[in-house]
Amino acid sequence: MKETKYQGEEEILKKGITVLLKELGPVETARFLNIPRKKESNP
Repeated sequence: MKETKYQGEEEILKKGITVLLKELGPVETARFLNIPRKKESNP
């Protein structure tokens, strides 16, 4: 059975931002990260 290793939240964020910067550039990355998030509504 294969052992699973989970990455820390901070490491995942750093990797994600690095990919965004590489693919989109700094301006579009900043725009993407500043998109307002919808709040979850609990009925």
